[in-house]
Amino acid sequence: MSNAYAFSLLCDEFDQFNELAKDWDAEFKALSSPSTESIQLFQSHSGKTQISYAHFDMAVNQRAIAPTETRNIAILPPNHPDLYWCGKHITGGQALLFNKSGEMESISKQGFEVFSLSVPEEWLKQSANSTRSINIGPEEQVIQCDKNDIANVYTKLSNLSKHIRSNTAADADTSALQDATLFETLSSLFESASHQPFSLAKERRMKVLGDALHLIHTKRERLPISEICHYTKVSERTLERLFKSILGLSPKKYLNQFLLQEAYNYLKSSAPADATVMAIAHRLGFTHLGQFAADYYRYFHELPSSTLNK
Repeated sequence: MSNAYAFSLLCDEFDQFNELAKDWDAEFKALSSPSTESIQLFQSHSGKTQISYAHFDMAVNQRAIAPTETRNIAILPPNHPDLYWCGKHITGGQALLFNKSGEMESISKQGFEVFSLSVPEEWLKQSANSTRSINIGPEEQVIQCDKNDIANVYTKLSNLSKHIRSNTAADADTSALQDATLFETLSSLFESASHQPFSLAKERRMKVLGDALHLIHTKRERLPISEICHYTKVSERTLERLFKSILGLSPKKYLNQFLLQEAYNYLKSSAPADATVMAIAHRLGFTHLGQFAADYYRYFHELPSSTLNK
């Protein structure tokens, strides 16, 4: 890893955050429009390890690549809203070990909160071998832990992040404390862990959802729900229940919000001389411009033409 550093970020608007994050190896899309859009981020490199914290007030679709010279593990607080992460249904009280490539995608509900740790792979293997809890391979794994143990780990990580924030300059003592705390965290997690593979039924549900999202994100146009059902080989009722139970949205509403976000991205990045609202709306499958403008205004609090002419 690089030399030690730390930073904190607090944004009140999602657009402001996206502008700051545009050079990161990540992509963020808002899936809801709450009354507040507070986003908190914190990250600290020690030179050997990294700890990150994120909190989003809105539902968010994230795609990112974590540091690949280390292994990355994400820890949700107890009683956290369920989310869809790397093709798996994750609940509070669980930790997720990323695959070795560091690639991840998550779809979270409002109130998403997570600590992410990047540590040397030998630390993971040492902790796992000492507790004989799980086998560390290249694929992602869900680590099921006792919720009380997760709560204790979360408190330790919160105290560590507060301590790092209070030190304006990174120093050797702070870096050493971070490394020691993260190693202790791994030991606690693997001591608590009883790795339980998902049932085939649940794996099947996650695959259906993953396939549906892949189709939506690849096509980037208004699709009949029947086409999504045909692609995923499930009934419309099953697809509806699956989306609502995991994402909190119906397939139709998720598709509409995704396409509205795509429209916003096109409008914001286009010059008025090179594009029109009608052309962009039709490109994404919005055939009724009046309804498109009304939905767009309700979601972004401005007209499509205002976004284009900014």
